[in-house]
Amino acid sequence: MKAYHGHEREYARMRREGVQAWDQRDRPHAVDPDDLRFLEDVLRQPWCPRGGRALEMGCGTAPLLRFLCGAGFEGVGVDVSGTAIEMAREQSAGLPVSFETGDVCRGALDAHAPLDLCLDGHCLHCVCDPGDRRRMLADTAAALSADGVFVLMTMCSPVNEAGLSRMSPGQLFRDDILYAPVSDPGDYEDVLTMDDNLYLPVRCIPPWQALLAALEEAGLEPRLLRLALPTEEDPVSSLNIAASRRG
Repeated sequence: MKAYHGHEREYARMRREGVQAWDQRDRPHAVDPDDLRFLEDVLRQPWCPRGGRALEMGCGTAPLLRFLCGAGFEGVGVDVSGTAIEMAREQSAGLPVSFETGDVCRGALDAHAPLDLCLDGHCLHCVCDPGDRRRMLADTAAALSADGVFVLMTMCSPVNEAGLSRMSPGQLFRDDILYAPVSDPGDYEDVLTMDDNLYLPVRCIPPWQALLAALEEAGLEPRLLRLALPTEEDPVSSLNIAASRRG
């Protein structure tokens, strides 16, 4: 299995401790306010569908997908963590949304096309293998309807590396990949030995220009963009993009 499958352990811990959403592990909100404002801005654009079928990749407990349901969409959430999916179902009772355990790098989008809106609320940066990333973006483009929109929210460079080291002690940042130390490789296929220690690639943080190029390679045309550069509180840049199929 890939490193991102390790999210299951974190969601199991969250469930035991009563934490309702990923961001609420260390923040007061379930959804980053800047991400929510960007999504609201996307929905106001004349080229954005006013409803229809939406899918969130790496939905977690699905606070963003529930927001889309409130905006007139019917949705489906996909996540590799079965515990996250169980929590999402519990928190979404009565809404026009369904959930399934699946891997968006391994064909999980195919059955849900065509999509009016596809949302990545911080999933892509958990996928570090270049081939997996290309496949995920290509499958996203193929799953969109002719007028469909893809919304991407992701980490990117530039990075304040000194601040990142303070925020993530013991981790290494090399060649756009953040590596976390691991004592037992278990079934992970992407564990590496560096500096005589074992590490897993946990975040891919490429330059924002490389992300734009990757979208264009997948046949996606950016329509709206927000770039937030590093701060003292958050040493990693973030990029929000709304894109449509080219042509």
